[in-house]
Amino acid sequence: IREGIVSSQLLDMSCFQQGKPLTVNATLYTHQALAIRKLCDPGNPRNIVVSSGTGSGKTECFLIPILNDLLIDPTPGVRAVLIYPLNALVNDQLDRLRILLRNTNITFGRYTSELEPKAERARKQMEKEWQEMEPERRRLFPQYPMPNEIIGRDQIQEQSQLPQILITNYAM
Repeated sequence: IREGIVSSQLLDMSCFQQGKPLTVNATLYTHQALAIRKLCDPGNPRNIVVSSGTGSGKTECFLIPILNDLLIDPTPGVRAVLIYPLNALVNDQLDRLRILLRNTNITFGRYTSELEPKAERARKQMEKEWQEMEPERRRLFPQYPMPNEIIGRDQIQEQSQLPQILITNYAM
């Protein structure tokens, strides 16, 4: 931020202020810092490949630049597509986005076979799930579903509510 690589708006996101998933002053791994610099350089943005082990912070390499871009330019519509091989991985990332995007206007949602046809049905189902969650998990998700989360196919197909960040699998 001090070097002008990413926007200071990132600091305003509640996830960073609350230290989840990263604290504001967390030291990035070398591969994360290099990736963020290359992807966020306004004069010379580049494509990258990040290949490292499980739990090494690969997601931050692309997610921080995506968040940065969406904070700078909040144009609606699909702006990033995250593709995973399995629905289980999509769902894990969906939970991560719920934490990251709390109290923001950045819209997100999944598009998999598990996406309910109607948002109203999905809302009722999610509210029931929330009631059955363990208390510590409930604290992670005080709003479930979130107001900026697309939860039904009808929102996308009939209401043209396209999420800015779309998570899907390769089969979709």
